[in-house]
Amino acid sequence: MSRIATSLLLLALVIAIPLGAQDFTKTVSMARITFSVLDNPSPSVSVTGVSLLNGNTGKGVRMTLPDSVQRDGIYYRVVAVESGAFSNIDRLNAVTMPASINYIADSAIVGCANLGMVRVNCDSLSGGYNSIVGCGSMDTLVIGTTVRYIAPFMFSTLKTLTTVTLLCEDCGRLPNIFFGNTSKAVLVVGENVRKIPDHICYNFEGLERVEYLSDRCVLDEIGECSFLNCRNLHDIVLPQSLRRIGGGAFSYCSPTSIVFASRRPPAVEAGAFNGVNPETVVFLPCYSRGFYANSAVGRLFHNLEYADSCYPARVETEVVYMHDTVVIHDTVVVYVATQDDDTDKEDDYSSDHQWLWLDGRDLRIIYDDELSEASFVIYDDNGDVVQRLSFMGRNYDLKVRLPKKQRYYLHIQKPGKDVHIYVLDVQRQEIR
Repeated sequence: MSRIATSLLLLALVIAIPLGAQDFTKTVSMARITFSVLDNPSPSVSVTGVSLLNGNTGKGVRMTLPDSVQRDGIYYRVVAVESGAFSNIDRLNAVTMPASINYIADSAIVGCANLGMVRVNCDSLSGGYNSIVGCGSMDTLVIGTTVRYIAPFMFSTLKTLTTVTLLCEDCGRLPNIFFGNTSKAVLVVGENVRKIPDHICYNFEGLERVEYLSDRCVLDEIGECSFLNCRNLHDIVLPQSLRRIGGGAFSYCSPTSIVFASRRPPAVEAGAFNGVNPETVVFLPCYSRGFYANSAVGRLFHNLEYADSCYPARVETEVVYMHDTVVIHDTVVVYVATQDDDTDKEDDYSSDHQWLWLDGRDLRIIYDDELSEASFVIYDDNGDVVQRLSFMGRNYDLKVRLPKKQRYYLHIQKPGKDVHIYVLDVQRQEIR
């Protein structure tokens, strides 16, 4: 073969080998990262090594891996982190995995002594159950908004965890990802999380409580077996937004108390509280007695404690004169006069007079008071405000149409005086 023919053959071979098939190094932010080109999917790369630009001493670094890198005009999607990629980087304080990552190998992050937080934004994450090892300061894990799947046992060996923050709005499947973890930790639920995934904390032995990032929590559902066998979960607080508790959700937990924030009980599927002591104290909100007493919660637990501060505390005043309830042309009339607060004025009963008329669903209040203002609030039996009125002036003649034939509560508040509460029973035509 001639020299020219040989040269042409070599040139053809070089052209046939894509430049992107070779490993390469890129500088990203404060780090030098080595990438290995993958055959599938193409074009994509895995992270094989990370080193900090200014060495391993000095101020701590918070690092976010890129979701893609460019080389020779080709963009490569960053999809994996290989074993030993983050190795003994003492300056590393926090690392964020982008949504593009779908695989983290065993011992991918190893021996990073000062690593405190890992944030996972991966859409779907597989890998080894000991992907993060030997990082003694690793106490915070954040499961980001884009997460849809994490393989089982991914975080079982993170024995130093104290806080797990769940932010994904539609979390999908995160089964058994803390199985057997004994860290004494708290699960913090973000304000946009609608469902705690099935089995997410199954057998998370060290989990002690669940908290919520915001009182505007929209959590609608706790999935099946979400906290099954979390034997150290002692404080269970269920937000007002909750509508369903899946089967086995809290089975074999050992709560000292359970708090329901919603007036209407969520649907409780069979086995949701299997193995939980039926004598556990269950704290319930105002206006919920009838709802819970006849619900699955009322059948499962014996100690239901209802909040007693639904309304302003009623202070009994000395009733000086009160007619018996009388009926005049099918109208219930109650007249009340209470003693003036100035005890030096003997027999001065003229400063506070109330007439309450209940005619069918029509309520009329005639008020004669020397004070210049008062507020009137009517609640229904669920605690919702039906009517709220504030008046300036000495005499009041109020007329209100009550929506239904049921019981209501009338609050009369005057500055500097006690709150007066009257029960208006429309169905029975009673005022008391």
